[in-house]
Order: sequence, then C-alpha cells, then structure tokens
Amino acid sequence: MDEKIFNSSLLNFRDVTSARLLEAQQLSPRVGVNSQVTIAISWLLIIRSDEASQVDRKYLRESLGITSLIKLWGPPESFVRRKDDASQYQEQYPDKIRSFQVLDLNIHEISLYSSTYRANLSNSLSRKDKARGSGWFLVGQMNNLKAVCESAFERETGWLKNIADFLALSKPQIKAVFEALAQEEVCPVLIYGPHTSLILCLLLSLQGVAEDKISREYLLTEQNSDALPKYDNAYRKEFGLAAKTSYDHPQSFVPDVLDHINAEYRGVHVYLSSIGLTNNQLESVKKNLQEPANSNEKLVDVEEQYRFGEKYCRTSALVYTRASFSRYF
Repeated sequence: MDEKIFNSSLLNFRDVTSARLLEAQQLSPRVGVNSQVTIAISWLLIIRSDEASQVDRKYLRESLGITSLIKLWGPPESFVRRKDDASQYQEQYPDKIRSFQVLDLNIHEISLYSSTYRANLSNSLSRKDKARGSGWFLVGQMNNLKAVCESAFERETGWLKNIADFLALSKPQIKAVFEALAQEEVCPVLIYGPHTSLILCLLLSLQGVAEDKISREYLLTEQNSDALPKYDNAYRKEFGLAAKTSYDHPQSFVPDVLDHINAEYRGVHVYLSSIGLTNNQLESVKKNLQEPANSNEKLVDVEEQYRFGEKYCRTSALVYTRASFSRYF
C-alpha cells in the first residue's frame, strides 16, 4: 500500500461495499496508521442508508467512531402525489437533498446532480442526438435512449466543464454538504459517492491546505480506484447503460479545479460565501475538523475489501475525525 502523509483527520475508505457482512477483525482501542483492516459495512447501508441495521451501527459507532454519513449518491428517486392535485405526481426530493436519522446515525443524502444541472445537460444535446433519443423513446426502447444520451454527454462535456457546471448549477446541494459539516457532533463523518474529490478540494482549501498537498491526497486515493468500474457497473446495468472498463482520472484535477475557482469566484472562501454559507458556518466546519482527537478515536489509513457477489469492488470516500490538520502545513 502506498504511504500516505500522516493525518488523523483524514481517512481513506477505498472499499466500502459488500453484498453480505464479513467478520470484522478485532480492532484495538487505537489502530495505527497504514494498518490494513477489514470492517464489515453492509451494502444496503452504503447504498440505501435508511436500511442501516444494528450490526451496521455497531461497526460504524463502536469500531470506527463514525456518527454521520454524507452520501453523495443522493436520495432515491421517487414520486408522490401533489397536495393540490392528487391526480398528478411530483418528485419527492426535487432538490436532491434528504437528512434523517437511523438508530443514532445521522444520514445526509445529497446529490450534486441537481435539476438545474440535469436540465443544462439536456440542453447541451445536439438536434441529431435529441432526434435519435426521441425515436428510441417513441418505440419504448429506454435502454437505447439512455445510451444515446450518455454518449452525447460524454462527447460534449469535458471533465473540467462538468466540474464547473456542478459549482455553478448545484450550489444548494454543495451548500447542504457544508451545512451538514457545520453541525455540532457531526464528526467523525464518512463522505462517499460521486465527486467526493470535488468536496475534498473545497474542504481542504477552506482549511488552508497547500495545493500540492491536496493534489497528493487526491492522487493517492485515485490510484486505488482501479476496481471502481465493478462497483459502478452494477448500477449502469440496472439503468440499461453499457459497462465501463476504466475511468480517466486527470492528474491535474486539483490545480485545474482550484485555478477555475480562483478565476471564476476569486477563491474557495468567496465561492462558499456566495452560495449562502455564513462566516459562522464556515468557521464551524473548520472547528469541527480541527478539534483535538480524543483517546477513543481511531487513526486508520485503510484499504478495505468487501465482497460484492464473487468480485471485489471499490469506491473512494473520506472520513473526517475531530483532529488536527497539522500534517498539511
């Protein structure tokens, strides 16, 4: 396993998926950095947070000390009857944000794929692609429709433009992530799902961490994502999309993203303020991530493996504990 710079505030969970629980190794009260351990976290907890069990709670709270989850997959898409017209339906979570509690775990489901972002993607389709998509829709071939749309999106939208669109069009969702992190007793918190790296950039920049050290953190995490397609393809198959064999993770992700934020918004702090976060909230986020670690907190840098069917799957995530960011300065 590649060596990470010591930081008791930042833990990388590179494999947090499983179809069935595994036996967890007995953890000592304080686990050393770079230990390789196996923690049993169920597939349903990671994907469908509202189905967390007592077993999940035991491993999260007692083994890892985690009190909160921020799932960037967002809440499940569901529709309910309109209150003003029972014959019509509306999306239950149109802002892609849901917060609730399971047992004593605080769950925040927040998707950066906002309605505004998705509408912008749709508008980026060419007339030819829209015509092809409409044709498949009219004959009921929804899988082909999705394939046409995805191919067009990947062709028309580069990764940096995609990040820029998230920053511009998903401000309420990014604000919700930081509002969750500003709450009392939110840490230790597990953040996982799509575009965790963008949240990492914003968080560490807010803390004043140097760009090269954020970039190193990003690269150390991404080099362990070789099995991520196995995890993602389970969803792609469910939605009728072709499987991916690999992901193109740009080496310049961090400097390019921060350069864009500096040019467009004059810095991360200005950007976060512009989306409606107050100075008190931003200070609360920084305080939550800087409080001294207590004697019961775990210092773990793990590469964890969970079995999904007969294959191992991976996804990257971050765990922040109440501890110092001193390694970055």
